[in-house]
Amino acid sequence: MKPEHPTPDYLTRLMPPGERGVVALCHLSTVIPVWALAVDALIYFLYRETSRAICFHARQGIHFQFLFLLCVIPLSFLYLLNHILREVLATLLTITVADRIFGWMEQGINATLTVLFIAYAAFCITGFFQALRGRVFLYPFTVDATGKKAEPSISK
Repeated sequence: MKPEHPTPDYLTRLMPPGERGVVALCHLSTVIPVWALAVDALIYFLYRETSRAICFHARQGIHFQFLFLLCVIPLSFLYLLNHILREVLATLLTITVADRIFGWMEQGINATLTVLFIAYAAFCITGFFQALRGRVFLYPFTVDATGKKAEPSISK
């Protein structure tokens, strides 16, 4: 039986050996929040004229970083607001009442941030190892400027 959706050609081609290290660096630098923006932007700037594949992976890292920050920043503000309200209510009420009201929320936010970062780091490290093997790696939920799913252009 033929699969309904065959694997696109760009996912089965291997990257040239000279590009693998730089692409792996793009994915590895993405593990460190905010640092990835500077490193991937620098890599994109340096290779924008010579390698579309490297630029594609640098853009992927930048987009995935923005997606991560889009999730983490609101959760961080919610954590901060929860902590402030907890301290204010602790002065007005007893400390145990404030802990019961806001303690579960703080634990939930901490757990969500932890799971989110572990998943984020796992995708970045997977991309690193795939790049070292010469395989194209696509981060989830990343799109190109037109709003379509991003596709690399790698020379045959």
